[in-house]
Amino acid sequence: MEGRPLVGELKVLIVDPSEDTSEVLRLVLEKQGFRAVVAGSLGESTALAERFRPDVIILDEEVDQQPSATCAHRSLIHLARESGAKILVLGRLRLPEPLEDGAVAHLGKPYHYRQLVGKINAIVEVVAE
Repeated sequence: MEGRPLVGELKVLIVDPSEDTSEVLRLVLEKQGFRAVVAGSLGESTALAERFRPDVIILDEEVDQQPSATCAHRSLIHLARESGAKILVLGRLRLPEPLEDGAVAHLGKPYHYRQLVGKINAIVEVVAE
């Protein structure tokens, strides 16, 4: 499919304040062939997204509990719009502003890693079409 990155080229930014959870998730994704990096906060995620240019941004619902979350969400959404990155929200997090269809997907908690990888692949399929 033209336009879709190969799995080894697919870049995923994980935004999760839990070091243990994000590290396990990073290892699982790398084992599946993705290039993954972790940001522990929304503030850190915007700077990392500018440098890393992810294809998919995974936002855990716990990031919503951080100070200045709404402003940082907007910055990350702006970067996602500019770069064409898709956002995968884990849990019940609601973004402060809507994105166009297909730009945001949700996966409820608890989830299995197989479900998560499937959801990432589904998001990327939308990008390719």
